[in-house]
Amino acid sequence: MRSGLGAQMSVWVYFPSKRPPEVVNKVLQAWHDMGYPSVVMRDSCDPVVAATVRVVTTKYEGWGASMNFLARQVFAMDKACDWVVAASDDIYPDPNVRAEEIAQQCDEHFFQSA
Repeated sequence: MRSGLGAQMSVWVYFPSKRPPEVVNKVLQAWHDMGYPSVVMRDSCDPVVAATVRVVTTKYEGWGASMNFLARQVFAMDKACDWVVAASDDIYPDPNVRAEEIAQQCDEHFFQSA
């Protein structure tokens, strides 16, 4: 959890992708516009996409293993990260609720005092 009242929440979106950059970049832009930094895993032979962080691999281990790997990378890379969104290259964020609001809702739901 973040330290201190009112500290900026960090919420990342992540996914592996094989789709063309023009498709992936449109999805990434929507996430970025809503306040989410992104991590995308691509094969070494794939064109670069506009992710905040790109992870290059030579061997795809499947969606589940890739998602677990990417989540670990996000939490290791951003010690202030509160929440992650496991997505895909065809899933868009809620256009009406920014990342910070989603994080606040999650905090209230999961860490609310009984």
